[in-house]
Amino acid sequence: PEQGKALGAAWRALGGAARAPFEADATQRKADYETAKAAWTAAGGAPVVRKSPKKSVTPKPKRPPSAYALFFKATKPTLSGDFGAASKEISKRWGAMSDAEKAKYTEEAAALKAKAAA
Repeated sequence: PEQGKALGAAWRALGGAARAPFEADATQRKADYETAKAAWTAAGGAPVVRKSPKKSVTPKPKRPPSAYALFFKATKPTLSGDFGAASKEISKRWGAMSDAEKAKYTEEAAALKAKAAA
């Protein structure tokens, strides 16, 4: 980036007379390219058309939700306020739950995972 900025500044600092040979050369090279391209096209040349890869017709199935995601979905409607505060509260509740209390959601998540795998 710094090199490009330095070159741009040097180019802008050149006067019209100093730029003229470079601009004339660029104009000549562009004309030569257009002539060569026209001759190549007239001789039967055709530009390569690149095809984009085909997209999958069927979308990938969604992953089954985790036990925490199921708990979050069940608990979120009971809380009011903004999403961030509710998320923090749900996270605290999940962390305070015992494994026995989490079992309901864990079993449901395992069942959904097995169903998705089948």
